[in-house]
Amino acid sequence: MRDLTKANGGRMDVTYPSVRLAGHTLKHPDMLTPLVLIDLPFSAALDTVMLPLDAAKGHRPSKQKLRPPGVKKQPITKSDKLPTYEPREGDLVFQALPLDVDLIQAIEGITQSHYSHVGVLHLRKGKWTVIEACASGVIYTPFEKWGKIGRDERWAAYRLKPKYRPIIPKFLKNLHTHAGKPYDFKYEFTDDKLYCSELVFHAWKKATLKNMGNLENVLTLNWKPYLATIEKYNQGPLPTSGRMLISPRSLSRANQLERVYNHGLDQ
Repeated sequence: MRDLTKANGGRMDVTYPSVRLAGHTLKHPDMLTPLVLIDLPFSAALDTVMLPLDAAKGHRPSKQKLRPPGVKKQPITKSDKLPTYEPREGDLVFQALPLDVDLIQAIEGITQSHYSHVGVLHLRKGKWTVIEACASGVIYTPFEKWGKIGRDERWAAYRLKPKYRPIIPKFLKNLHTHAGKPYDFKYEFTDDKLYCSELVFHAWKKATLKNMGNLENVLTLNWKPYLATIEKYNQGPLPTSGRMLISPRSLSRANQLERVYNHGLDQ
């Protein structure tokens, strides 16, 4: 309200018509009834529209302003329209994490996508569980809990295509060998410390001797706006040669995978 009134020279009667109506009727009481009947519903309705819009301008959380440039929605497939998701072992689940952490803003901004995290589903003690590399290291998280951690519970599931499914047991076994390892905040692409998509990449590589997704040099991505964040977690300047990495977004585009369920991740 404050911003809109100022734009109108500080006059409340210009900003909100019902204020003008009230002043007019005080000067001409005999016109009160017809004016109220004719003008007040319109004025009140207009005020009702303008007030929340004006308030929203001044109170929108800054962290919600991030809209990574160049983001494009993936085509909707028949499987995306399924009302429910039926988990299978070896499914890769991607999600958009909350944007209140600078590292998450950097991941989504650099890759120009909402794919900021990934883990792999499997049955653990009879319950669907995600093995993932997060800030606390390589851990196991119940799938039900995992789905609620993301931003607005936005996630998507990708499944290995039929010809690759016989490899799932070996793939999962390799993933489990990394449990307990620390998180790789420097994104150095080693296997002693791991970030989320790096965990998946190494486990698949060991099982098949093939890459899942394309490795990319950070210098070929949208890195410049996030240089300060990169150097913060790298604890020093970014090497002039850049750094090779496997992002969740690149992993989702792997030839071995197909998306089978989308819970609003591309929105």
